Amino acid sequence: MKVYYDRIFPKPSISQRGYLFGIVYKAVGEYIGEADVHVVHEICLEKFNKEYSPLPYNQTVWDYRIKRGSEFDTINIGNYIEWICAFIHTEFGGSVPLPNEV
Repeated sequence: MKVYYDRIFPKPSISQRGYLFGIVYKAVGEYIGEADVHVVHEICLEKFNKEYSPLPYNQTVWDYRIKRGSEFDTINIGNYIEWICAFIHTEFGGSVPLPNEV
């Protein structure tokens, strides 16, 4: 008998999503010249939220997909926001206000 376990974390809070869409994506949009946060959302998902995993029916072949925002949990969204903020800092020399600064 095999037993598998997976840690389950709660979905992101409204304040986490609000910070992502209201502050982080607006900052990215300012640096790349895009005003629509939904377009910025798609760009960021493609850049920072890729997943490579083996196919269920053929473990030797790996599949590439972009994980959607609805698949985030509280840990994933925190890491995702940190990656975007680090990207803004390293590529553009900019910064994003922290949640307690807004």
